[in-house]
Amino acid sequence: VVESYMKKFNKKFEDKLQLIRSKKNSGGAAVPRNVGLNISCGEYILFMDSDDALTSTALNEMHSLAKKFKVEVVYCEKFFGVDETVKKIYAQKNLTVLSGEQHAGFVKEPTIESNDLPTLVTKFCNWHFEMPPWDKLVKRDLLVKNGITFPNLRSYDDLIWTFKVFCCTDKILRAPIATYIHRYNAGSITSKKDTPEKNIVFWTGTVIDGLKILEDFMLEFEFLRKNIGYRYAVMDFFAHLQFRPFVAYTTEVPPAYIYAVLNQTNIMKFGDNNALISYLLTTVNMKQRLLINANHTIIELQKQIRQLQEQLNAK
Repeated sequence: VVESYMKKFNKKFEDKLQLIRSKKNSGGAAVPRNVGLNISCGEYILFMDSDDALTSTALNEMHSLAKKFKVEVVYCEKFFGVDETVKKIYAQKNLTVLSGEQHAGFVKEPTIESNDLPTLVTKFCNWHFEMPPWDKLVKRDLLVKNGITFPNLRSYDDLIWTFKVFCCTDKILRAPIATYIHRYNAGSITSKKDTPEKNIVFWTGTVIDGLKILEDFMLEFEFLRKNIGYRYAVMDFFAHLQFRPFVAYTTEVPPAYIYAVLNQTNIMKFGDNNALISYLLTTVNMKQRLLINANHTIIELQKQIRQLQEQLNAK
């Protein structure tokens, strides 16, 4: 497959392109990304999703900014979004710039981000940055020197990777350019619908492993060791993202079912605390469901109040 694929490229690219094929599908992006990092030899690294694309000048634009401002990370705040049905992308003028989940607005010109750790952590936990790795050109030495790889999680491994990069770098350049073309895929790992049992195992396994990785990493920094409030903020931010789909996938089953699944399938993770942690997670899920229902009730009551006010004003 690789040989036939290589033949499609012009001769001038054959000595610059190396394709690596794993013996088996790892089921996620973490493993192949780490393999790519391990065999890479360039000065900068850019990770892409398999179904996405770059503009024709993307790498040149990002590399030029990295050299001009002498930074380890070029963070492109904007990106182009296309529907998954798009098979071919012909012209940049047909694309629409999207903002994703960045809540801080955009810079109008290349701007060096503060590397003050308290500020970075606070901004990170308030969605001031996009989490995917594909909008960030990163110096390879930064990743290698700090041992930054992708944890083998089924979801949000990129969030942990981005957090580590931001904590370890001296300079982050926020660039007001869009160079990445992201294809929204309804069949992605995080959007697949499965049985309640498999979804429960999927999301709880991710949050347990992810929290342990984050805690171990943060304890390497003196500031974070001494300031537990900042550590908690990061843990809470990550756990909240995990429990959001966890709650959504378990609304149709009773709490006892959730407890049974956790108690039976995650015994190797929980060890001697298997029953306690299974109960606590079940309770968290139940309380969050009550809050969700209460919020829906409040929204409905507010709607009715507005309607009554409009009727009264009309009279």
